[in-house]
Amino acid sequence: MHRRKAILCILLFIPFAAMTTPVSADGLTESGSVDTLEGRGIFWTLTNNNYVLYINSDGGVIYYSVEAGVHTEMWNTSLSVIVKCVRIDSNAQWLAVGHSSGALLISMSDQSISENISTITAVTSIDFDIDGDLWIGHSAEPRRAVEYRGNTTTAVETDQHFGGVKDLKVLSDGTVITAGNDKKIYIFDPDTLTTQSLTESNSIETMVFSDNEVYMFLTTSSGEVVRYFTSNWTATTLQVGGTTTRLTYSALSGNNSELYTGSNSFQKVWVIDPIAMTISEEIDATGTTIGAIRGERGELYVISAMNPNSLVRLFDIDSDEDGIVDSQDKFPYDSTQTSDDDGDGHGDNAGGNDGDHFPDNPTQWYDADGDGWGDNPNGTDYDAFPDNDQQHADSDGDGYGDNQSGQGADEFPDDVTQWIDTDNDGRGDNVNGTNGDSCPMVNGFSSKDRYGCPDYDGDGWSDPDVNWSFNYVQCTAEELNCADAFPNERTQWSDRDGDGYGDNGTGIQGDSCWTTHGNSTKIVERIVNSDGSTTWTTTAAYGCVDSDGDGYADYGDDFHEDATEFVDMDYDGIGHNRDYNDSNIAIQTFEQHCLINLDDDQEDCLPIRDVEYQEYRNTTTAAGDDPLGYTYWRTEQQGSETGADSKSTFDSAIEDVLTYGGFGFVGLTAAILLVSGIITMLRKRKAAKAFGNIKGFDPREAMEELTAEESGEAFTASGGVTDQEMWEDDIPDIELGSGDDADIVAEDEDGKELVDLGDDTKTLAEDASLEEMAGSISDTSEAAALEVPEDDDDSDDGEATKLEAQPTAQAPPEAPPLPASGLPDGWTEEQWRWYGAQWLKDNEGN
Repeated sequence: MHRRKAILCILLFIPFAAMTTPVSADGLTESGSVDTLEGRGIFWTLTNNNYVLYINSDGGVIYYSVEAGVHTEMWNTSLSVIVKCVRIDSNAQWLAVGHSSGALLISMSDQSISENISTITAVTSIDFDIDGDLWIGHSAEPRRAVEYRGNTTTAVETDQHFGGVKDLKVLSDGTVITAGNDKKIYIFDPDTLTTQSLTESNSIETMVFSDNEVYMFLTTSSGEVVRYFTSNWTATTLQVGGTTTRLTYSALSGNNSELYTGSNSFQKVWVIDPIAMTISEEIDATGTTIGAIRGERGELYVISAMNPNSLVRLFDIDSDEDGIVDSQDKFPYDSTQTSDDDGDGHGDNAGGNDGDHFPDNPTQWYDADGDGWGDNPNGTDYDAFPDNDQQHADSDGDGYGDNQSGQGADEFPDDVTQWIDTDNDGRGDNVNGTNGDSCPMVNGFSSKDRYGCPDYDGDGWSDPDVNWSFNYVQCTAEELNCADAFPNERTQWSDRDGDGYGDNGTGIQGDSCWTTHGNSTKIVERIVNSDGSTTWTTTAAYGCVDSDGDGYADYGDDFHEDATEFVDMDYDGIGHNRDYNDSNIAIQTFEQHCLINLDDDQEDCLPIRDVEYQEYRNTTTAAGDDPLGYTYWRTEQQGSETGADSKSTFDSAIEDVLTYGGFGFVGLTAAILLVSGIITMLRKRKAAKAFGNIKGFDPREAMEELTAEESGEAFTASGGVTDQEMWEDDIPDIELGSGDDADIVAEDEDGKELVDLGDDTKTLAEDASLEEMAGSISDTSEAAALEVPEDDDDSDDGEATKLEAQPTAQAPPEAPPLPASGLPDGWTEEQWRWYGAQWLKDNEGN
């Protein structure tokens, strides 16, 4: 066999630290197991890439990462063989396993079996050479080491050991060293096929080399550790334990500063200084030791094979004597602290030195006020108020806590500009903040002009006060004094022209002319219907100019300087109240009506159409006399042969006048009652004037009416719009009819009809006679049957009394003699002629 380039192919133990300081054996303490490995282990080693390979007796292979003795599985596989020995190549790429009937070559990358070598006897030792070939040693036949390339022997083999091969090593120069059960050590050169032999006095158990192959260490069955210099094979022996101590395990530390050896019979592990060949530590360790390794702080981890599983034991000192060894003590020199679960450098014992009040939070550790929130402002769940145990959070960062019931509470936790609300109206006291309360001491809910002030009507605009009024100019220019101009009306708040009507056109009494000061309340609107007719409707129009003060806005008032008129329906220049027929431009008075409407046969029109009577009136008036009424005049014109006949005719005329006039007056009164709805029945009683058995008749009153008629004074019948009493602030809608039948219809605010004034509405001329008044009731028989209740004090049964026509009264042939005092005050000669006799009778003896 040609000489091969030498390589080092031994088991390397690489420590976690380049150098550790051995601890004193006297202070080393077992702290228990830190991990459990599956199955009874037969092999444990740390590879050169700082991973651990563990194999148990059942053929289970597990590859671990390890830290502080704790193993974390990377992968595992099962070989299903009885493992006898194990070796890993120097690059940790191949695993060689010897078993009871051969050997396996396994890839570390994918755990696949590359070679499967069969042998007649069990393989008890195995190693790689520089060429990657396997050397396999047998404790039984052939009791030597044999080289294999692939699964075939190369026929190169060492000398035979009498008791078979115990252990096998291949050095970096290709030298093959075997240790046998016959206490022999063979040093075989495969190039020259020569062998050098060494003999031990006791059976050899293990063999291990230093990294530089300067030293070879053997352990024996008699408790000896023998060190050889490979340069000259001189030996130094150290006795460990008694002569019966079987040292079944040996390994060097990663930097070769320590040699570990163990005995399963004595259940101990010794740590040896390989240079001085002295014992550094002696440790009691139950089970069979299959591995040992130092930790970062000098602690020692011992892997003990036991049934059913292997244990990783920790041995260390306890510097602070708190019962926790230093390697497990996060604070080895502080007896009040042992752990730091969150790794923030503060002990988990909150009551210890620099205790961590938050052992599971690496960003917090101290809590000065004890409220459970950390004081570190840069950490999570930090306490924004470290000295206030009632507060910890400040969401908006304004310096006031989010806990509403705690000290220094923020009533607005999400608003940095607000924090307190003294009057509890939901508006913050900081007037310069968001929705600041302009009335911080008074509970209020205004929200339009200012926040948090009283708002009686609830429209959002605050009620005015001494510091905040309504000034439209200031409000629009400076946003000052924008108070509610109508604090008791929720539909209005602004009055820019100051006329008392709100600017909101859709609100109650909304100003129709909000830029002009005005006092109007309504307007008449002309609506042309689809049929060409015109409808006049009165609608609300507040706050516009109303020059005559009649309530109608000037821009719709046909007579804006006349308070008694507001509409001219026929455009004749005469207002509706004075125009007898406001739908006909040619008719303004009753006289015009009679002269134009010749088909109107009412008696009131007779004197107007009688040319002779009109000439008589004109002549009499021109002479300075009072003309007779039409009935009297007509009677005289007809003439009477006798005084009795004359008296009868005169009496009949008087009766007609009283009958028509009285019942006509009753009829007119009833019409007024229907229109207004507010005149009492007493008016009806007072209105009933008649002759005979009708109570309340006074001849002077009757004569006064006659006198007024004859003197030309006006009697105005119900009709037209004669006063403005109904036009107050509550505006009823009025529809003024169209065409010849034009009416004015008054409505209340809900649109309910109040009054219907039609063509019967008229104004009588000043010279209308009593007959003309009476003539307004065309059906005298119907009027005569009108029921009029008597006064309560003269009525026996409360029933209505029908007015019946009386016998025609005859004028007396001559007037009775005057009393000594002369004609009574207020009487005319005509009255005295008719009623003087009655006066004398009533005043007899006076």
